[in-house]
Amino acid sequence: MNRRVHRGAVFLCFVALLVGLVVSESWGQAPGPGNPLPEIKIPTANNSTVSDFKPFPRNSEGNVAGGNNGDARANPQNLASDVQQVSADTRTGDPALPQISGRIYEPARIMAVVADQYILAGDLLPQADIMIWSMMQSMKPDELEDLNQNREQYRQMAIRSMIGQTIQTKMLFVSFLRTLDAEQRAHTADIINDKGREAFEEILLKIYQTIQTASRREFNRLQQSEPQMTSLAQLMVKFNAPTIAELDKVLHRFNTNIDKQIVYFSELSFGKQNLFQSVDLEREVSHQELLDYYYAHLEDYDYEAKARWQQLTVRFSQFENKQQAYSTIANMGNKVLLGADFAAVAKEQSQESKAIDGGIHDWTEKGNLASTQIDEALFSLPVKQMSPILEDARGFHIIRVLDRTSAGRFTFVEKQDEIKADLKNQIRTEAIAKFMEKLEKEIPHSSILDQPRVANQSP
Repeated sequence: MNRRVHRGAVFLCFVALLVGLVVSESWGQAPGPGNPLPEIKIPTANNSTVSDFKPFPRNSEGNVAGGNNGDARANPQNLASDVQQVSADTRTGDPALPQISGRIYEPARIMAVVADQYILAGDLLPQADIMIWSMMQSMKPDELEDLNQNREQYRQMAIRSMIGQTIQTKMLFVSFLRTLDAEQRAHTADIINDKGREAFEEILLKIYQTIQTASRREFNRLQQSEPQMTSLAQLMVKFNAPTIAELDKVLHRFNTNIDKQIVYFSELSFGKQNLFQSVDLEREVSHQELLDYYYAHLEDYDYEAKARWQQLTVRFSQFENKQQAYSTIANMGNKVLLGADFAAVAKEQSQESKAIDGGIHDWTEKGNLASTQIDEALFSLPVKQMSPILEDARGFHIIRVLDRTSAGRFTFVEKQDEIKADLKNQIRTEAIAKFMEKLEKEIPHSSILDQPRVANQSP
């Protein structure tokens, strides 16, 4: 049970990374150089009325989300009765896809209402499956086993997490629509199908090219700043689908398509555009504010002593008794003392993970090593001097300190640029949060998560 709780926590962190409104650099900057989000302009037209505006299509057949405007289900108060559990298998049998089946939300059911915009289970299910598939790509064997045993549980967690995030996206989009006049509204759907598609394809193909050579750190940053596009680009790579048309075929296997992805991308783009115009995200930070921040967070700029070293090791598990192990480590140490190259001896005889690298260990801070004996020697021996034979629970060791720095604190000058970036990010985060709080008060919204009876049930 504890293992499942742990995996669930890991998965929720992953969901938070991939979906919704991530407060990151892309949120804190208006469209322009360094930010792939384009500005999509709304043209004006003559002879258009408010009645010309229709919600955007939610599927490839052109059906409109919540098109059943006369249905009582559109009333947020009736959402609880709209949750129906059914048995279904949405997969195709392809082993490359997550084989998740069982009791799920019926795709046509309304999960949330934001003003006159509906969020259907069918909008969330494919995204949940894509997220789970993406997560599987970096899972360890024991984590995959846990997912296989709890597939539906993971899927439900993904959907529940996505509901709140999708509501925020819809709120931003609705706030954008409210800034338009009737003439502009009449052409919004056309812009999504034209300019929105063009921007979507341009950004997606760029990210597709980028992730093929990106480091893990670069990939994670892309996931944070462009979660939707990065997941789609990952699908393109894994399924060898280098074109938009080929990706569309892959998406059909997840019960979604390019058109739906473009609608989501465009709604978020329009919403962000309104956010950039409504909130001051680029307030300058004064020098005094930087100093105040530094002195208020002094402990954050402390650093421990650290060292790098070479190591020779023999493990007790590799010998019949301690005497044999001791004789071997002593022989290795004597070779080095008589002029043999430390790295060569380590590669030939040492029995620890860094032996292949000549026993060289990179920088580590004091107190971070599992072996207290090695840790104490590392920060007490003179640099370049070999230690006597050290013994811990696993074996015998000889180390030589290559370099070492003392504990200390970074100066304000050293950290000034970092502090400025942190402060500006904090200002952006607070401004966005305040704007979203304002929207939550102004825009009516409700979801199944607002219904305790439903939220406490297993979907």
